[in-house]
Amino acid sequence: MKPLAIVSVAVLSLATLLSLRATSADKPLVGAVPPEIDAAGWINHVGPAPTLASLKGQTVLIEFWATWCAPCVAAWPHLQELHDEYESRGLVILGLSEEAADKVSPFVNENGYTARIAYGSTTKGKYGVNGIPATFLVGPDGKLAWSGHPSELNDSVLEAALKGAKPRAGGILGFAPATAAEGRVAQQVKLVEEGKLGKALAALTAFAQDTTASDGEKAAAAALTVEIEGYVAALMSQSERHLKSLNVLRAVNTYESIAKEFGAAQLGADAKSKLDAIKADEKLSRELAAAEAFQKTKDSAAKLKGAKARDKWAEFAQKYKGTRAAERATALARAPKN
Repeated sequence: MKPLAIVSVAVLSLATLLSLRATSADKPLVGAVPPEIDAAGWINHVGPAPTLASLKGQTVLIEFWATWCAPCVAAWPHLQELHDEYESRGLVILGLSEEAADKVSPFVNENGYTARIAYGSTTKGKYGVNGIPATFLVGPDGKLAWSGHPSELNDSVLEAALKGAKPRAGGILGFAPATAAEGRVAQQVKLVEEGKLGKALAALTAFAQDTTASDGEKAAAAALTVEIEGYVAALMSQSERHLKSLNVLRAVNTYESIAKEFGAAQLGADAKSKLDAIKADEKLSRELAAAEAFQKTKDSAAKLKGAKARDKWAEFAQKYKGTRAAERATALARAPKN
């Protein structure tokens, strides 16, 4: 991982120059528990709003940014790369913007970013941030591990912050339901947290005919059923947005997870139908093939150095010309020689 490039000061507006100012002395200190985050809403997140408390055990990168801030915009391609590379190791990226949804959503969707990004956040002041972009790393223990400008974030800092981190239980299908664990429904709540939604839903459906179930258990089972179905529906909608921005691999991974989990049940059949539609679409199929090939090329290119790595990416860009993966490969092929 290379440090982020800093946009030339010569082309920055006064507002952008001000955004490069360091954070104030009121910012949380390394080793302290940082303030909780907030936002009016989230993009690329399904389920209860993320909080630092709910993410404890994972490493959280908080990025304060705005669409009008040139250095902030320049940082996002690299932040997305960090998300892609380290999410499986327990890294969660939370981009916090004070702007409204009609400013943030188009930016995120048009660029195909899949990290969790918030709009309408009022957290910046609690972190003593006077200028953006500003980055804070929270370790798995819930304490601040590092803070600074995103251009200063390097491999050693990130690797240190990732020690002990674990990805969320249950993968993409796991979530923490709001339904209280009433009686035997507590077992299904645990299954939901583990991402075993199909098994949980089947058991919850049986409660309706269970004459031994209490009224509290039946009510909890009905509420949890609604949560599961709503969560899967939200994942499906999110995948549709990914398809529109040609982030096909992300959508396919979600559909495959749902199809596998629910099998022949309606939710599984719906996901399978979406997968069939992608395979039948020439453009989406090519995007998918390019994205899958990009991951393999990334592994092989990592073993090369300098011109050889750039040549490999240039070859990839030519082969998959016209795809989002080719655009990313072109950028890597043009990376600085040093």
